[in-house]
This record gives sequence, C-alpha cells and structure tokens, in this order.
Amino acid sequence: MNLLREDVSAARGEETRARDIYAYKHLIAASFKLEEYAFLEVLAMRAIGSIVAAMKAIGEATVMKHLRLIGGITCPDPDRHPDVVKYCIWPLLAGPFRELLEEWTAVEMRTWLRNAYVSLPRN
Repeated sequence: MNLLREDVSAARGEETRARDIYAYKHLIAASFKLEEYAFLEVLAMRAIGSIVAAMKAIGEATVMKHLRLIGGITCPDPDRHPDVVKYCIWPLLAGPFRELLEEWTAVEMRTWLRNAYVSLPRN
C-alpha cells in the first residue's frame, strides 16, 4: 500500500517510477512461484497499473473500499486467512458498512471478530 500511495504522489520522478516497478516485481516474485506461473507477473503488474490509475482518478479511499470488498468476497476461508479479516472485512464493518448493518447485528459481528482475531483494534 505504501508503494501504491507513493506511486500516485505528485512528487514522483522517473527514478521513483523505476524503483517502484522494481519493488513491485520483487514483491510479486516473493509472493508467487513464478517459474511455475510466469503469467502471474504480467497479470499482477497490470492489476497494479489499474489500481494506480483508479487511485489517481477516483481517490484512494474509494479504491481501498473496493479492494477490501473484493478481498473479503473472494477469500474462500477467512478463518484460515486472518489478514483478510484484519485488512478487508474488519475495516468495512468498522467503517463504511457500519451504518448499513442493523445496530445489533453490527455490534454482534464486531464483538465476534474482535474475540476471534485479537489483533483487531478495539474501537
């Protein structure tokens, strides 16, 4: 996320762009077995490019809300992926979807998530 934030910064130069591309490629290579799935690097770099373009066009907050929603919906088992709960589901329940949920349901959900994932903030 810090790389993406820097990428949309107005204070960027060509040096910064080259450094960011290197950092993205290193992050992608560390995340996937590229020798088995070489197409993922191309796909990931295009996805990053799309995210950066969207952040510039509609703003970081809106893009983050959409990315969190996609991450929360597409995760097959959040119990096995606590980062999805911490970085996708929890921020949505504690933020933009808080008012959409009925008060008792929201309180119940937040309490359950806090108990299940003790690393979540207590606000």
